[in-house]
Amino acid sequence: MPDIATAGRYRVIWDGRNVDNIKYEMSPATEMRVVGNGVQGVPDWDPASSPQMTYAGNGVWTLTVNLVGSREIKFLAGNAWGAFDYEDNGDAGVANTRKIKWEGGSNFATPATSGSYTITLDEKAQTVRIQ
Repeated sequence: MPDIATAGRYRVIWDGRNVDNIKYEMSPATEMRVVGNGVQGVPDWDPASSPQMTYAGNGVWTLTVNLVGSREIKFLAGNAWGAFDYEDNGDAGVANTRKIKWEGGSNFATPATSGSYTITLDEKAQTVRIQ
């Protein structure tokens, strides 16, 4: 791992699936935003105006927000495109919990009914829950 010049919280994603080509990605873990066309009251897909989640510790981020039914969202660790992001891993999960992935893919579908929802993104467990 490289030397870290600035103290703080960092996100390190380790990919050891190919032992001949081990990869990692490291970025500051100072913010996480919900972006998409399924967030009520903000411009579609605009990271700078999208709501920021609250860090609860141990890799868990939370936010209560009004979602628009049957639209899409994703999670972006910054206020501009190009920041680290999470997409849907395609695993159906259980009880509104889905697996996340960081290497590209489909966005998360919002619930079918518009309304206020609490979103919990757990980077350690690699899941997102919308309830």
